[in-house]
Amino acid sequence: GKPGKPEPTDWDSDHIDIKWAALDSDGGAPITEYQVEKKTKYGRWEPAVTVPGGQTNATIPDLTAAEEYEFRIFAVNKGGPSDPSDASKPIIAKTRNLAPKIGPLKNLKIKAGQMSCYFVPVEGEPVPEV
Repeated sequence: GKPGKPEPTDWDSDHIDIKWAALDSDGGAPITEYQVEKKTKYGRWEPAVTVPGGQTNATIPDLTAAEEYEFRIFAVNKGGPSDPSDASKPIIAKTRNLAPKIGPLKNLKIKAGQMSCYFVPVEGEPVPEV
């Protein structure tokens, strides 16, 4: 068997929290740990974190902001590692809840009756409606 496909539960620009379903059958030996691997969009699978066998969630730290990641899980017992889980959907390491912010405004001089156009930079996550 293999563990369930990891799903993101929370994220920020430097970490992503994931959860997964436990291995459905341990082959008679208890799961001692889960190994989480990460992969960037064009990278290769590499170890990320290891958590105890009773835990089916993890925080993957030290991520690069704006990079896209996928995760997969191995269950490990005395028989060795399981097959890997299906890979998670790609998720970008980015700020999840960013308070809306209006950028710096520039002084503008116009003559009475003249048309004007003004650019106001606005950012937030999720993107605010203006």
